[in-house]
Amino acid sequence: MTKNNLVLDYLIYEAHESTAEKFAKEVGITLDCSIRGYQSIGIRHQLKLHILKGDISNAIDLLSLRYPELLEENDYLYFKLLLMNLIEMIRHHDGNDEQFVLRVIQFAQEKLSNKAVKNPEYMKELELTMTLLLYSQNKELLPQRLTKLFDLKQRRHIASVVNGAVLSIDCDDYNESQLKQLIKLQRWAVNSRK
Repeated sequence: MTKNNLVLDYLIYEAHESTAEKFAKEVGITLDCSIRGYQSIGIRHQLKLHILKGDISNAIDLLSLRYPELLEENDYLYFKLLLMNLIEMIRHHDGNDEQFVLRVIQFAQEKLSNKAVKNPEYMKELELTMTLLLYSQNKELLPQRLTKLFDLKQRRHIASVVNGAVLSIDCDDYNESQLKQLIKLQRWAVNSRK
């Protein structure tokens, strides 16, 4: 595989749609659906943008429309998306009005509680997330453990998990880009010499 193909594979895997298209054009590679991961790059790009913006409900709607089996069969992913949606609801609300608190509790009961009851880890995560309500007016006073829930790295992590899950449906053996695999191999080789 050439360097250009490695870079293109990385861009496609990470759903950098316009960059992949510009790069392919610049280096003379024709993009079509036979290139691994390319057929879903548009939808994965949209999902990534929704999640990175914190628009989790639209990401869930898009997944439900295009990949309903993903949410039905991947309980972990669905729970994480719903939990992230709950976090975003709390993040974007200033104040402590009763209607908001009731909406959050209703969302947690309707969407998350059934999943949390079946899995102790999910229950811990849900309980921790619900404690964010105690700080909805004073987010700057959040303890370290709760601050992590608002960290934007959470969005990037969820976006990456969703991207990988969609790719696993479209391409059976596409767990990561070949460029990332080579970097890991290089790190391993360097560390094994020490």
